[in-house]
Amino acid sequence: MNECELTAIRDAAARCIECGICETVQDEGCGCTPGMWGPFAHHIAEGASRGSIDPATERLLFTCSLCDGCTQACPVDISAAAVVREGRRVFHGQHPSARERWRPMMVDLAGNSFARLRAWRGISYDDAALDPRQPCESLFFPGCTLSTYGPELTMATFDYLASKHLADGMTALCCGNPLWGLGLKERGDAYASALSERLAMLDTQRIIAGCPNCYRALRQRQVNGLIAANIEISALPQVLVDAGARITAERSVAPDAETFCVYDSCSDRATRAFGSAVRELLPPGSWREMQHAGEDALCCGSGGMVSFYDVSVCQTRRTRCVGEFQETNADCLVTACVSCTNSMLRSGTPVSAHHYLELLFDTPIRWEAHRAASIELAQSDERNGMPAGLNDPILP
Repeated sequence: MNECELTAIRDAAARCIECGICETVQDEGCGCTPGMWGPFAHHIAEGASRGSIDPATERLLFTCSLCDGCTQACPVDISAAAVVREGRRVFHGQHPSARERWRPMMVDLAGNSFARLRAWRGISYDDAALDPRQPCESLFFPGCTLSTYGPELTMATFDYLASKHLADGMTALCCGNPLWGLGLKERGDAYASALSERLAMLDTQRIIAGCPNCYRALRQRQVNGLIAANIEISALPQVLVDAGARITAERSVAPDAETFCVYDSCSDRATRAFGSAVRELLPPGSWREMQHAGEDALCCGSGGMVSFYDVSVCQTRRTRCVGEFQETNADCLVTACVSCTNSMLRSGTPVSAHHYLELLFDTPIRWEAHRAASIELAQSDERNGMPAGLNDPILP
């Protein structure tokens, strides 16, 4: 880490007034250690200077969900998530071998978990494949989780967009967000540049982002100058609303549900681009609000790749979110992010939770098939060792 970047962390430490709001803004739902967050940036700066981050600071770095909840409430506008990402970068610089723990989320490599699961399950998007010789003015960008966990739903969505002349093609590439979240900034920037080159080759003018994380990450890369500023980045649910799509009462997915509770993704808190549109897709007056919604949304437990460090922290977050849903007495919990759906279903509490696209296109995600394939793939690796070629770049 160069001195300029370390100065940014020191600046955050200097501006912090240690008011404690960041530790209480989500009623300790994010698992902050009391007394740690106030001087947190100072601890990172000290650890960088002496060449070793202490265990307490390390734990807080890797149990942070990067949800920006405390950033939203900070009275002096410190981005805690930005500090954490830089802190992770410092830690990985000190402990290069430790990053192998998060290897499945290194989406710039052919061996990332999403690409390998799609290959293992025989999931292919050849019918929607992009011809590099043909321009693709409007590109459907479903994101890793939707394209991996719900291939049938992905194609149902793309077919609808194509039928309305809203999308010319789609790609199962990742937005690169996990790389920046892990603190692998240089690799994240390189991946964004390669993605930008692919978009330029296709003459893409519009990206329809199917995931709130992709929507935020791609827009951030535009701000950073890594993706062309002239490309319009649209939120899928708003595109669907504008096209006249609506969730109907007659469906096989959650057929008896009459009232819904929209679970807002924490990555959507700043723009509400997904949450607001999903509410418009639902039957009028059918939805109820959780205690924490909109800009106050809680992380579902999948944020920040915390599960690779301490899955029990994720479970605490999942349980809390499902508890808030149950307090609404709504029939069905509706998410705008497939990772959020997965988290709710893995809370340990029986819950009717569906991604809004499942309801809209009456096409369920086959979670049992996905989880069985995940177990099979992991067992295959244990028996045979990791296949060759997994370190190859996914984008040339």
